[in-house]
Amino acid sequence: MSLKEVKEKLFNVWGNEIKLLEDSYVKMHDSAIFFHVDYGQFVASPHNVINHKRSHPDGRLDRIRKTNIEKYGVEYPIQNREIFLRAGKKIRKIKILIHWKTGEEIVCRGSYEISFIKWLNKNEIDFIWQTPFLMPNGWIYICDCYLPEEDKYIEVKGYFWPKGKQKWDWFHKEYPNSELWDKKKLKELGIL
Repeated sequence: MSLKEVKEKLFNVWGNEIKLLEDSYVKMHDSAIFFHVDYGQFVASPHNVINHKRSHPDGRLDRIRKTNIEKYGVEYPIQNREIFLRAGKKIRKIKILIHWKTGEEIVCRGSYEISFIKWLNKNEIDFIWQTPFLMPNGWIYICDCYLPEEDKYIEVKGYFWPKGKQKWDWFHKEYPNSELWDKKKLKELGIL
């Protein structure tokens, strides 16, 4: 296909949004350099840009975020509590308990969490299990438990991996009404 034909097809698909760097064009299936009006330069085959409507990679991410916001109300599906909990059920070595009050399934990933949920249920303490929070760096922090009657967040933890410790430190600073319940605390309360 001639350069003139490629430019015409490109304009019909993208208007002035994407331009082809003419010197980079060889054939339809060979890589060429394009310029996107919002995102800048990118490399792709003219075939993909024209026939498959491929654009700058950053534009794809923006479209994904926009779709997620429309569908789930958040930029990343894992930030949606229901999706997070559904995904959690697919992970091995989990146990599902039932919330004493709501009948909701509670996904537990360790013996401390299991003991903690059983204690909450036995004592009929109302709780919300595993709430995701978006951190400023883009990471997701999942707080184990929120006790609405006490307005208190609880993180049940046996061992901190370095990244987990960073997340906890950020969360505790942002939410000073949070507590870390480790093995010692769980034993003091008679949970373990």
